[in-house]
Amino acid sequence: MERIKRSPNFKDGKFQNIRFTPMLTEGYSMANVTYNFLFKKIPRRRRTDTVPSIKTDLLQLPTESNVLVWFGHSSKFVLANHPWDAPWNELLR
Repeated sequence: MERIKRSPNFKDGKFQNIRFTPMLTEGYSMANVTYNFLFKKIPRRRRTDTVPSIKTDLLQLPTESNVLVWFGHSSKFVLANHPWDAPWNELLR
C-alpha cells in the first residue's frame, strides 16, 4: 500500500486521472441524460437472452497461477503471484 501511496497520481486517498475526464460528454446535460434514460425508447435496452456465467468456488481456485474473476461492472477478484504484480500483491495481503 505504501508503494501505491507514493504514486504521483495518488492524492487525497484515491487515484486521480492524468487527464481531465468529464462526467458527461460535451453537449449533454444531466437533465437530458436522465430524460433519455427514463422516457426515450431505445432498442435492446433490455437483453433478449441470458448472460453467460460460470459458477466458481473462489476458495478452490489454483493459487499457483494468476486468476482474474470479473463479478460485473467494476467488481473483480484478482489472485496474482508474480513479481510484476507487486502492487496487486500488496493490496491482497
